Amino acid sequence: MPKKLFHPNASVQTAIILIEAHVPYKHKTWRKNFLDDGYIENRNVGRVEHHYEEAIAEFKSEIPEVVDLCAEEDWPKYDNIDYSTIQKLDFMRQKLDFMRQKLDFMLQTSDVKDLIIENNGVLEMKDIVVSSKPLDFSKWKSFPLLELFKIENGKDVSDENNPENKGGKIPLIIASSNFNGVGYYIKESKKIFNANCITLVNQGDGASGIAKAHPYNFAATSSVSVLTNKNLNISVNLFISTVLSKLHDLFDYTYSMSNTRLEKVTVLLPAKDDEPDWEYMQKYIENKL
Repeated sequence: MPKKLFHPNASVQTAIILIEAHVPYKHKTWRKNFLDDGYIENRNVGRVEHHYEEAIAEFKSEIPEVVDLCAEEDWPKYDNIDYSTIQKLDFMRQKLDFMRQKLDFMLQTSDVKDLIIENNGVLEMKDIVVSSKPLDFSKWKSFPLLELFKIENGKDVSDENNPENKGGKIPLIIASSNFNGVGYYIKESKKIFNANCITLVNQGDGASGIAKAHPYNFAATSSVSVLTNKNLNISVNLFISTVLSKLHDLFDYTYSMSNTRLEKVTVLLPAKDDEPDWEYMQKYIENKL
């Protein structure tokens, strides 16, 4: 069912299970997704009917997937994330959040009296613009996340749990969708992650599945997974983190991300000769296509 089925009261991963009472269950399971139930979100009144009849017709026409599932297994489909809804504006928003935090990082970690900020720190459209070339998803391919990145969890705790460590110059990435994931600046860290990594929120703050790119060394809390590929730069990571944030459609507070679940995740990316097209991703973000 849609993640926002009970919005605005709750945002949870909901599954409806139909079984026959008093009968031992020894059959295969028929599984279908009803992520598009024909309702849309209205800011003032919640979810309202929009194309319900069409959604019902499509749901009935879809052939169910026959699978073997037990109580211990994950029920959501990891391969059913609709990446085709990604648009130019998503990449621009990701760059905007990144640029805002980049400015704050400069102010927090530099000697302000020696710092010169171009245009008085005002962001211009050219700072966040990406390519206007349409995204051709027919040339994209799914790649297992573990084939692209080394994944490990953060080691630190949030500033609220360690107030004496606040006021430093180390950015601490927390479970947040805002400010490029940076919650605080701390003095000491249990583990510093090198620049040009991607962080992925496991749970908390309604941001589970949100990804951010970081071109600086940082620390991270245990509610954040850190994805490392030393061959990638910040532009490529901005592209990938925008796409990865579609995982937010699948994960939430009640169905949090874990290393076991990440092992099943694939991400759809531009491909060339069956390999990720890193050059295309970089040029798209830098508006050089």
